[in-house]
Parts: sequence; structure tokens; C-alpha cells
Amino acid sequence: MANFGDSANIVLQLLSEEMTNKIDNWILNELGAQISRRDGLLPLCLVSKKFNFIFTPYLYRRIMLYDNAWSRLKSLCKHSPRQHLEYTREVYVGSDYVPDETLEREVFLVLFRMKNLRVFTYVVLSSQSLNSLND
Repeated sequence: MANFGDSANIVLQLLSEEMTNKIDNWILNELGAQISRRDGLLPLCLVSKKFNFIFTPYLYRRIMLYDNAWSRLKSLCKHSPRQHLEYTREVYVGSDYVPDETLEREVFLVLFRMKNLRVFTYVVLSSQSLNSLND
């Protein structure tokens, strides 16, 4: 009588390589959806081309900026490939600086590059609040 391990091996042998690849991609996408911190996603993007392809949309889906938020947002958009910014769904900016009219225009142009942006939140924070977020 075959044990469970033998049965599993037989089933895996019967699956085509394409089916196995689809299962692998599904599992990796589920993993990406569960990781909410960028510092958990970035290393996964660096593992291989396949991982980069799968995890980059999750890396860019939510952008949260606090310290030097406006300059970091502009820098992110200047140095990130356009296709990566199209994955962005949410942007949160917390700053102790209220942007002037010129900066507002620049930020609008940056946000315009994020074709799938659904939520933009801007919160004016005190310097003390910023320090606690960075700790």
C-alpha cells in the first residue's frame, strides 16, 4: 500500500510544467498580497526576475511617506519606472510642511503618473509626530 508521500509524488508527476508554474505563481501572488511592509517586499523583488515580476506590483501598491515627504515623493516618481508607478493604488503623505502652489502643481503632475491611484491622503503632522513615526 502506497503512503501519502508516494501518492503526492505521482500527482505532481502528472501535472504539467505549465500547471505547476501557475500554482507557483498563485502561491507567490497570495504571499505578496499578505505582506504589507515594503521592507518585507523589497528583498523578495531582488531574488530573481520572476520574483521581481510578481512582487513589484505589491511593492508599489501603497506608498507611505513621512520624513521629507514631498521631496521623497518627487524623487520616487523621478527615479521609478513609469510602469511601476502604475501599480500604485494608495499614497499617504504626512508632513509638517504645507506645500505652496508651485509644489502642489508638481505633486499633482507626479500623482497623475499613477494611473491606478485610488486614495491620496495628506496629513499635516507636528514635528513631534514625525519624530515618533521615524522611531
